[in-house]
Amino acid sequence: MFRPIYEPRTRAKEYSDLAINIYNGCNHGCWYCYARKIHDRYKPTENFADVKPREGIVEAVTRQLSGGKYKDKKIMLCFTCDPYPANIDTMPTREVIMALKASGAHVQILTKGGDRARRDFNLLDANDSFGITLTCSSDETAQEEEPFAASPTERIRTLKDATAVLTLDQKAETMSFTADPSSYSWELCQEATRLFEVFKNHHNGQAVRSMVQSILKTLSPTPVRPSGGVYFVPAAYDEELQKLTSFCSAFPKGEGFKIQVVNSAESLKMVETKVSDHLESLYGQSQHAAADGSLSKSKLAEIIDEAKRVISGYKNYEGILSQKKDEMEARILLIRDSVTILMEKAGDT
Repeated sequence: MFRPIYEPRTRAKEYSDLAINIYNGCNHGCWYCYARKIHDRYKPTENFADVKPREGIVEAVTRQLSGGKYKDKKIMLCFTCDPYPANIDTMPTREVIMALKASGAHVQILTKGGDRARRDFNLLDANDSFGITLTCSSDETAQEEEPFAASPTERIRTLKDATAVLTLDQKAETMSFTADPSSYSWELCQEATRLFEVFKNHHNGQAVRSMVQSILKTLSPTPVRPSGGVYFVPAAYDEELQKLTSFCSAFPKGEGFKIQVVNSAESLKMVETKVSDHLESLYGQSQHAAADGSLSKSKLAEIIDEAKRVISGYKNYEGILSQKKDEMEARILLIRDSVTILMEKAGDT
């Protein structure tokens, strides 16, 4: 089975304990290349400069990573090729990096590809390394010795662009960075700080849903379905409910509707049934909480607050209840008793 992640041997191991060679061949044309010399010795009929991704490389890497063996390991790209060869599609490199990061492994890149590597900067984090191979500082000399590699000037510029320090102060809720103002990393850091300010001053979807639920709880809601989403709300809260539905509908993918219940015997019976079911469910939850010794103090407090809220809101339904009024009032008394037990339990926790 093809296993592209391997342990370098002899002197190569000083660079990295693990490595992957993504491509067969390299077209940078370096006259001193040891990989080309070895290739030409064993495969004299094949052109080393005819670069191709190794067949099934991304799938093979993903398969080898699946066991979790390489989590937190740093893997080098590449030894016998460059991860960013010239004039070919290098998407296999990006896909290999994505597979490594998804598995929890880290990436160590060594390249002469210069600007071609920029595309993948957004995949790297503080656990990864990006390096360049530099054999001379003269662009003219490099043109003779490494004719199709990026120039030393370009490589050095790319390395500078890959270097930045981004600092998040959670206590002060500030983000700062250090980077070369002329580099691409400066632009990335500026965008990161801009997005941080957006995040800091706006609520995400989960926060908005929690906010809506908190507001809804003040309107004495009775769930129509056990999973929620549809509720009966007493007419006394008509104005507040209108504001809440308008708020929900203001979001691009949000919606909220307020539909008046028809004043009929059938509708009143439906409301009465749902109020009774809600009280029964809450009583069962309170009884279970009283018997469960593993509940945390915060969870007990949550159940107590919910019970108190429902007991307080019951008066908003008394005027329309008839057939099950005595039964529901008895259930309210039982819930009050359960709350007393829960409060004593929470005090002992």
